[in-house]
Amino acid sequence: MVEIQMVIIALLKSLNSIYQNSNFYKEARIVSFIDRLLQTIRQKIEAKLSLANSVYRATRDYDQFQQEIQHAKSIIEKFIANFFI
Repeated sequence: MVEIQMVIIALLKSLNSIYQNSNFYKEARIVSFIDRLLQTIRQKIEAKLSLANSVYRATRDYDQFQQEIQHAKSIIEKFIANFFI
């Protein structure tokens, strides 16, 4: 999660640059790519923070669990803040 959190802004800025400067990656193509990116992020978050996994991990190491929730929240917030289409 930390790796995604660290690169999400740079990735979206790169995609924005490609969108602005490319005739090939306009509208539908870039939207499709961003949609797949968001699905991948969502799947990673769901895998780490599924209900069963969350309950188990929250009882074992609550502080680590809280950090992972904050990382996931930060990833989504950064995605929304840097969404350009």
